[in-house]
Amino acid sequence: MAHPEPGDFSPIWPTPASSARPIVVSGGDDATVRVWDLESRELLHQPLRGHDGEVNALALGELHGRAIVASGANDRTVRLWDLVTGQSVGAELRGHRRRVRAVAIGEVRGRPIVVSGSNDNTVRVWDLDSGRLLYEPLVGHHGNVTAIAVGELRGRAIAVSGSEDFTLRVWDLEAGGPLGALEGHEGFVHAVALGELGGRPIAVSGGDDKTVRVWALDTGGALGRPLRGHRDWVTAVAAGELGERLIAVSGGIDQTVRVWDLEKAGPLGVPLAGHEGWVSAVAVGTIGDRSIAVSGGDDNTVRTWDLSAGGPLGRPLRHPRGVNAVAVGELQGGPPPASGETHRDTDEPAAWRVATDRRRDEETAPKPGVADPSTSPESVTAGASASSMPSPKRGPLMRPGVQPPGREARREPRWPSALVGLVFSVMLLGGLVLVVFAVRDLMDLVNSPSSNRRADGVVIRVEDVTCGSGSNKSTCHYPVVRFVTARGEVIEFTSNLDVGYGAGDSVKVRYDPENPRHARLDSLRARVGSAVLDVVGVLGGLILTLVGGLLLWGVVRGEPRAGLDRLAARRPRRVGDRGSGGDAAGSTPAH
Repeated sequence: MAHPEPGDFSPIWPTPASSARPIVVSGGDDATVRVWDLESRELLHQPLRGHDGEVNALALGELHGRAIVASGANDRTVRLWDLVTGQSVGAELRGHRRRVRAVAIGEVRGRPIVVSGSNDNTVRVWDLDSGRLLYEPLVGHHGNVTAIAVGELRGRAIAVSGSEDFTLRVWDLEAGGPLGALEGHEGFVHAVALGELGGRPIAVSGGDDKTVRVWALDTGGALGRPLRGHRDWVTAVAAGELGERLIAVSGGIDQTVRVWDLEKAGPLGVPLAGHEGWVSAVAVGTIGDRSIAVSGGDDNTVRTWDLSAGGPLGRPLRHPRGVNAVAVGELQGGPPPASGETHRDTDEPAAWRVATDRRRDEETAPKPGVADPSTSPESVTAGASASSMPSPKRGPLMRPGVQPPGREARREPRWPSALVGLVFSVMLLGGLVLVVFAVRDLMDLVNSPSSNRRADGVVIRVEDVTCGSGSNKSTCHYPVVRFVTARGEVIEFTSNLDVGYGAGDSVKVRYDPENPRHARLDSLRARVGSAVLDVVGVLGGLILTLVGGLLLWGVVRGEPRAGLDRLAARRPRRVGDRGSGGDAAGSTPAH
């Protein structure tokens, strides 16, 4: 590939004679889905709003002739959107107990479906006509499900999922059960895409171990050695074609997009640089006769790349916040962009759909729900490719339960939401109680009740008490005071103020005649000490209330560890560090 100098841009393609409009769809931390016209570099319509949380995943497809995009988000829902009108399609799909990290669109026996993966460790298959699950959730992963791709294996619809349990799993979408597991990654798996190499169905994956790996789906084994080049975690992969060459495109935390020749099992050209933050998502498509890649990152940009020229294509598209998911395709017909431009060469209503590969259309129509990885639409989520693969040559079906030898994934405990919610509620209430008592005591100190009486007392002894805990342990000296009330009662009480009194010291005492045993020291020294304790109590109670309230809100939202994915993403991970890895996103990294 030729490589432009940094800062150079390949020109945008000329407007095609047909009405096909190249588009990019992106989703991110601002909880919106955005549809971009690649010719004008402008939004086709206002951002699609409805999610109540970061958008982590996107997939393009069709539903009864309507061009749609499916989105999954931290609000635990999957939503469908009409790409033409920008309106929501049907009701949101609810059922996941944690954030949705991956989505893919396909068909099962002519029935349109969406497959989703979540931090609840499940894969769910939704019937888009009814809005219900086709069957019970697919269970097998022992960690957050971060990636989903759909395709076919020996004529049967399948899904491949990647997870933070270090594995990929293959599912029979028609039977609703497992076909096998792919093991070899030495860290969290963030991304998966499907394709075909030499007539053989393959999966391509990327993960924390800085590798891109290729798998033969008919045998369940690795194809060749891992592809190495990324200097940090691989967070996104997509599969496609560049001319007659099958390629994979990957993105990572090292801020680069890399292109791989899957036949030669090596890099193709130099890394594509331009992002100023993590690359969270990549997608590959063919627009006209040009093979392009699209990437999104936490530098708030969506960038397009000319794979033939090996350089950027047009200026970056900008989000207000980080980008977690991208997809690329063509709309047949297409609305005018926000600027009012239009490229319609007829006044007749357009047939709206996501365009398929023209070369493939000339050869043969694809099977329902199956698209070539190099075609449009191609959708890839943050760490997950929703691309489909073409029907492979007939071969032995992967047997259920067959998986390469490897380590047994260690089950990590899930967040027991009810118990955690109870603990956080106690924190919240405890903080409120502490604030109330400290404020009441402070007010009583400043403005004593008129019913209180004062008396002279004497310190009869000093008790040594251990204060604090752990490394903060110390010895406090609490005075025991004796005084006589107006009624002649002799009262002794212990003050919890360590303000330097010794045995034999004279002190002032304030007490309630109805309850004289609850007396308190009334000297200036004692008042200052008591005020300091009360202020510390108020501040401590406020902090406890705030922390407990925020954590309780996270449990109510179904995300008790929301926001920890980004923090966890910075720590090194070890081979033995399997499991849920937090409820995030989650991602991209959901940072």
